[in-house]
Amino acid sequence: MTYGAEVHHHYTERHPRLIIYNRRFEGGTELLMEDGTWSTFGEGVLPPNTVGLPMPDEALEAVYRAIAAHLGNTLPSVAEVAVLREALAKEQARVDDVLGRARI
Repeated sequence: MTYGAEVHHHYTERHPRLIIYNRRFEGGTELLMEDGTWSTFGEGVLPPNTVGLPMPDEALEAVYRAIAAHLGNTLPSVAEVAVLREALAKEQARVDDVLGRARI
């Protein structure tokens, strides 16, 4: 089994949909439906419009933060931001030190 997730936003819909799926080894794909149930679709079968969970961008961001917290903020983008913030703090300290010496 291979789980995956995508966000789709069709121009006819008000909110994007969080699509969660599970590709099964024996063929077919399980998709999380709007009502919270899982339905299995065969290869090449188009699922109905009720696949996934419609939610506003703010809710998607909240889900992202909750997952990051659950995983210990080890998501690549969260880790990258932490590294960049650390590098920025070091550079700021270096610049402050240089500017402090220049004033003396």
